[in-house]
Amino acid sequence: MKHLRLLVRQDLWDGGDLLAVARRHRVSVRRVRAWIGEFSARVQQAA
Repeated sequence: MKHLRLLVRQDLWDGGDLLAVARRHRVSVRRVRAWIGEFSARVQQAA
């Protein structure tokens, strides 16, 4: 599941639409949003 998370993040980084990215990887938008929350929390901790 970890690699899927990275693929989703890469797609979003490349300017992908949240809904389109979620559909492409067959994950729920809610899950993608949760991952985005984790990423931003990690970035803030690192800063």
